[in-house]
Amino acid sequence: MPEDEFSWDRPLQSYLATWRGVVASPREFFAVDRSGQGLQAPIGFLLVTLAIGGVGLAVFGWGFVALPRFLIGGFLRVVLGAVVFWLVASQVLGGKGDYESTLRVLAYASAVSVLIFLPGIRLLAGLYGLFLVIVGLESAHRFDPSRAVLTVALSLFSIFVVVHALRLDHVLRPMHPAWLGHHHFHG
Repeated sequence: MPEDEFSWDRPLQSYLATWRGVVASPREFFAVDRSGQGLQAPIGFLLVTLAIGGVGLAVFGWGFVALPRFLIGGFLRVVLGAVVFWLVASQVLGGKGDYESTLRVLAYASAVSVLIFLPGIRLLAGLYGLFLVIVGLESAHRFDPSRAVLTVALSLFSIFVVVHALRLDHVLRPMHPAWLGHHHFHG
């Protein structure tokens, strides 16, 4: 396993090194070919990132229920979203990457989720997360930037259409403190 990738053997050190690599040097981080190395490292990174963000939400007033909702919801969104991103990239736009490389991009681009509980930074972190996905898709699918941007736009549009067609609108709603306090979730 490359030194810049998350490892459960050295969780703190490898998480910090991976996070720094993704956030500070995304082009260099995503340029490393990690194909065939499995998904243990990116899934581990994703879970730790979501746990940190979820704890932040719980501590900063959103209640304990924010942690499992953010952790489980974020994990499912990345794993299922990667299917859509991969299909759009490979089948529609001729990308060369596979599902594993696409999931890897989305998992590592989740690095910005550790900042989800900071209201003033949340929007900027989300925009930077989109940038990370675009940079990652360029490498994973051997794309030029315009096809990576188009992959993101078409994927998000496709997800939006499917979610609304299936009447799962609540899945797209961001967590909000007022919703977390109620026991009548719509889903």
